[in-house]
Amino acid sequence: MAQEIKSELTASLEEAKKSKLEIESANEKLRNARANILDMANKVQNSAHHEIELAGRIQQLSSDAEQVKDVLTVISDIADQTNLLA
Repeated sequence: MAQEIKSELTASLEEAKKSKLEIESANEKLRNARANILDMANKVQNSAHHEIELAGRIQQLSSDAEQVKDVLTVISDIADQTNLLA
């Protein structure tokens, strides 16, 4: 009977060791996944920052183009008036 108990305890100990190794492996995989997710989140945040910056530059370019258009309209109006005087 003592031998059976010892055998069962040994088997339980081996199962516990196996479970511990599996848990450690799963824990390592979770740490790696967390690191990858944090890295991806950082990249997404940087990308969003660049997109916002680019949108601001495009808006400024649009505003500048509108101002150039206004200047060209004034120049065209002056040219038309000059032609009328000639």
